[in-house]
Amino acid sequence: MLLFSLALTLPLLGVSQQGRFEIECGDGTRPLERVVQAGEGPLRCSDGATVIYENMRVDSDWMEFNPVTKQITAGDKVHFRRDQEDLRGGRFSFNIDTRTGSLTEATGQMEGWYLTASETQRMSDGQWYLTKPTSTACAGDCPFWRFTWREATVRPGDSVTGKGMALRFRNLPVFYFPKVTVPTRSKERSSGFLMPSVSLSSLKGSGIRQGFFWVLGRSYDATLMGEYYTKRGSTGTVDFRGVPSDRSSVNVDTLFAIGQGDQIGGYRTHIRTISSFGTDWRGVINADITSGFRFRQIYEDGFSAISSPIEKSTGFLTRNTARLSTNFVYNRTGVFYDNEGTTMLRKFPAAELQVPTNDIGGRIPVYLSLEGGIAATARRDTRISTPPLMQRVDVRPSIEIPVLRSSLLTWSHQFGVRGTVYSHSLTPDVDQNALARGVFDYTMTIGGPQIERDFGTWKHVFEPTIEYRYVTGVDQFRDTIIVDEYDLIANTNEIEYGITNRFFAGHEFLTWRIAQKMYFD
Repeated sequence: MLLFSLALTLPLLGVSQQGRFEIECGDGTRPLERVVQAGEGPLRCSDGATVIYENMRVDSDWMEFNPVTKQITAGDKVHFRRDQEDLRGGRFSFNIDTRTGSLTEATGQMEGWYLTASETQRMSDGQWYLTKPTSTACAGDCPFWRFTWREATVRPGDSVTGKGMALRFRNLPVFYFPKVTVPTRSKERSSGFLMPSVSLSSLKGSGIRQGFFWVLGRSYDATLMGEYYTKRGSTGTVDFRGVPSDRSSVNVDTLFAIGQGDQIGGYRTHIRTISSFGTDWRGVINADITSGFRFRQIYEDGFSAISSPIEKSTGFLTRNTARLSTNFVYNRTGVFYDNEGTTMLRKFPAAELQVPTNDIGGRIPVYLSLEGGIAATARRDTRISTPPLMQRVDVRPSIEIPVLRSSLLTWSHQFGVRGTVYSHSLTPDVDQNALARGVFDYTMTIGGPQIERDFGTWKHVFEPTIEYRYVTGVDQFRDTIIVDEYDLIANTNEIEYGITNRFFAGHEFLTWRIAQKMYFD
């Protein structure tokens, strides 16, 4: 019945039936019905009111409606909501015929921005005109930065155009724009030029940079950057990014310099890819390729990239199951020296297998693990230049026997043997003479007792450890061509004792260990 009477009321008020229009006072009455039934004049709700017109809702302390002029006036505390607009203010007026209105002392959210304005006016075409607005991108009080405008026009779902805009940091003006337009509409990425920038470097001189963002599709894009330095000439970067699927991504970043005259040129390329496919297969490439160490020192950014002479490239394809871990590996390591050349170490192709620890002792705790692999290796430096495909086969079974396991003390023994066969050796030059190496490895570990102390919200755990290790069988170390950690094995007879401190506050947030190692040989 209420909807029927409201439908009769709207035509008499001169309001289109296509637009929803309701007024509800704080006491629950709907005064629009009385306009037709009693011919009353202007309506007033003094104890709170809600006005709903189309997709607009206004809540206020009081409200007046003139059915002749179709003017709504609300005041004191006003809450205006419409689509993505959520504003609060002091006084609100709106005409349902012209669809124009205003809100004073407005604060709230509009077009994704949080703003304040002394007055906001809504035009008949849906645009908003703001007087002296302030906008930020964070809710509440933003003490660090904000935009201030002399005036601004908001086109909902399209853009914000303003005059006299200033970016302020802690209320200090940083940038000023006489007129600016900021798009707010939701749209696909688009290609275009980026803001130019200038720089100053003691090695490269003054520079000017210009970039271009290139959309190559929904899942791919590239950033092309050109830069000119007064001391070094022209450089450029190409940064390609792609997400072929929800399980893979690729990023290729290249920096190059065009040497002019006696200036150093070169390139550096970073490749980062990751992909998961098939049944439990995962592939990763993390490669760095540089033309030279001197190029990195001049053109790279960041202390680590500039100072470290080591360049590493790694790629692997792996599949891990409960019973077997399979890995196909590529590894390349370069060590740059200014005066002594470069050392390049490579392992590819390589296949590695690992059988996780299995209990084979029944009632007696004895655990067996096995790892091994076959690889082609190569090394090149000022003294050694090997063939590109030296062969190496490595197998290492080991047995672990935990003698004692308790909260007070742990004591375990591990016995392992390692057999490695090389197709080449140093005699003293690289020669195709097979080298076989058999290694016996014994380790004894004692840990504990653990001592704990609680300090309210955090806990300190103190644990001493002793580890004894004996390795024998490496009697041809100087004949072995060193490429990676598989080759860096030496005879030893040593003991290490130390103290480990762990700190917990819901989780372990700090580990601190002090240890000393003593050699008996």
